[in-house]
Amino acid sequence: MSFLSAAFALTGALAGAGGGVTLAGVHLTGLSTPEKINFGGAQMVAVHKLPGGDRIVHVLGADEKDIKFSGIFSGAGAVSTALKIDTARKAGIPVALTWPGFHRQVVIAEFDCSYESGGFLLPYSVRCIVVPSPPPAPKPTLLGSLGKDVQKSLGITGIVSSVQGIVKKADALTSPLLADAQGALLSVQGVLPIAGALTGGSAAFLSVQGAINKASSLTGAAASLADGNMSAVIDAASSVGGVIGGSNGATAISALTTAASAAGDLANTLAANGFVKRMAANIQAAI
Repeated sequence: MSFLSAAFALTGALAGAGGGVTLAGVHLTGLSTPEKINFGGAQMVAVHKLPGGDRIVHVLGADEKDIKFSGIFSGAGAVSTALKIDTARKAGIPVALTWPGFHRQVVIAEFDCSYESGGFLLPYSVRCIVVPSPPPAPKPTLLGSLGKDVQKSLGITGIVSSVQGIVKKADALTSPLLADAQGALLSVQGVLPIAGALTGGSAAFLSVQGAINKASSLTGAAASLADGNMSAVIDAASSVGGVIGGSNGATAISALTTAASAAGDLANTLAANGFVKRMAANIQAAI
């Protein structure tokens, strides 16, 4: 490259043309900044021409044009910068290409670079193929969200084991609370597949809302009882003296086993209550 060409390129760069370009994590500044970057493309269409001049047009989707640009790597780090871009080309994986107002995921299809002036100037050109962005994930529907949380709540084995576990060790009120909560959740599960859509104020909506609020209240009360049971078990285990305290080994092991079981019951009940509370919040927000 002649000195005059380099001077013109420098003038364009200093004028601010195309500043702030990044490719594969490499910031293109100074002479390496492209003077121009193309974008756009075409809309793919299939046209079927019919007798009489009629036609059928099928729209097939956007076809992004390859992005091409060029510049000059310069200075002591020119070779290192060029090798980074070439490494990204060889890897063949999508990389980010950004410039003010634009962001594209691209694969570097071609990278051509010339070693000049003892490595102080390296003119380059790049051709990138645009990788289509995945469509945004659909926003979950109220029915979908409720259905998943109902399954998670009922799927927690602790909601059943707690009915048999917590009560057996402590409070007899916990069993009917959890059993009633299960019944309310099952009624919600039965309505969702046939509701089609939940409209605020409709009979289906009010039925689901009432059952969820009931389940929320019941699982919350069960969690409070489970927490109290856990505290009682810990106090009982502490009074035994513990293994280190030199108490009877069998008694200490039994106390620890009871404490572990109570902790599991509490965790499961709290988890179920968390899912039910989220359902209650979601359906309240839909009003």
